[in-house]
Amino acid sequence: MTKEKSREEIKKIKWLILSQSTQILSQVINVVFLTRLFTPDDYGVFAIGMVIISVVNQIFILGFSAPLIQFDNHTRYYGTAWTFNLLITFIVTIILILVIPHALNYFFPLYAAYSKIFRLLTITVLISGLCNIGVIELYRERVINKLFFLRGFIELLKVIFVFVFFKFLEDYRALIYAFIVTAFIKLILSYTLAPIKSKFEFKKDLFYSLFNFSKWIQLKNITKVVTNQFNSLIVGGVMSPFYLGIFNRSLTISKVPEQLFLNVNEIYIYPLISKNKENLNFIKDSFIVLMAIVSIIVFNLVLLLNLFGEFVIGTILGSSWISIVKPLNILIISMAFNSILNSFFSFFRAKGYPKIEFKLFFIRAILLLIISYPLIKNYNLTGAAMSNLFSVLILIPICINQSKKIIGKYVNMLYILLLIQILTGIVFYFISIWYFSLFNSFTINFFLVLIGFNLISTGVMKLYYPKLFIVIKKNLK
Repeated sequence: MTKEKSREEIKKIKWLILSQSTQILSQVINVVFLTRLFTPDDYGVFAIGMVIISVVNQIFILGFSAPLIQFDNHTRYYGTAWTFNLLITFIVTIILILVIPHALNYFFPLYAAYSKIFRLLTITVLISGLCNIGVIELYRERVINKLFFLRGFIELLKVIFVFVFFKFLEDYRALIYAFIVTAFIKLILSYTLAPIKSKFEFKKDLFYSLFNFSKWIQLKNITKVVTNQFNSLIVGGVMSPFYLGIFNRSLTISKVPEQLFLNVNEIYIYPLISKNKENLNFIKDSFIVLMAIVSIIVFNLVLLLNLFGEFVIGTILGSSWISIVKPLNILIISMAFNSILNSFFSFFRAKGYPKIEFKLFFIRAILLLIISYPLIKNYNLTGAAMSNLFSVLILIPICINQSKKIIGKYVNMLYILLLIQILTGIVFYFISIWYFSLFNSFTINFFLVLIGFNLISTGVMKLYYPKLFIVIKKNLK
């Protein structure tokens, strides 16, 4: 890599860090300050509205971004992709406006009174279809300084609007109106920042090429939305808005690190792997470095939250939210394995195997359909969290096995990484509970856990897998 290219890459990484830092700040404000403003019932109502939008967006809006990033002659596909998505979103918006009152009465009678504002929320489906598809060009070229405004900046703006609307409304409507307003702003930014503008055009041959590549990603998106929202739908159907609000906040907190890793994969890792997909050494080194970094970060979070979660939640959010601790402790473990699982997908797509993503999420969706309802019925929110964890644990060995023929047999090194992190975490968890009695200071205990766990886990990794640190050192130079 030349010095000029190296400088360009460093600039992109700096913008990536700024984008991620802004999103972290947004999530911290969301979790710490917004949670105090609203009641669990408010979040329960908002959760049902967002489930409707999430399900519709994933099912009906085709995932054309992956082929448009992957295809070499990508620009000629833009018009067809945008026109088709716009047509679908327009039809779906009309159907939702007509169907929502009846669906709520039948499936979620406790939320029937909110049908008007849910119908208003559906306008964001149409807005997503209107957004300029030329934004894909920014992803292809990894123009992260402009993507910052469509991702990190827009998330911070959303939080600001929630505060503004809450000043006048003081209930769940502030969350919904902020979501709608930022969707409009994102629409405007998509045409302001992207170098290519959307246009009406539809060619069957181009559509078929896009669909043939993205069909498995689309099927994966459908099964993914089932896995992500299925428990919320059951909790919303069998329990009150209060409990759905508690579960929604637990999910929101646990999803923060997972979403950050997804953002890095989407705007940096996947385009980078796609451009170097024929370089086997690059693929190998990238996989090893990525998995090492992700596993170290997520298992730190698992240990720290399970040890200090109740104290932190009680201190920051207050006693009214202490109910989220039990499901959150389980969901944060699920987050760790989800983040590792999601890290495989950039490699699958770049190598031309999006079908595997669908297979994995389909298996998980089936598992959730089988185990979610009985677990939630018998163990309430703890059961909902456990079903998430069980379903992802089963997928990890399946994913590793499937990836051997695509990435290489060296993916088995992930078993060593996970085993070291898990066993060290378990041992350190019980040691920490014992020595907590020696110190009354939260700060001392926190840093002892943080430093001790990382020293032990990295030391064991270096002992059993010394090549790992050689590769990391080489790629971080």
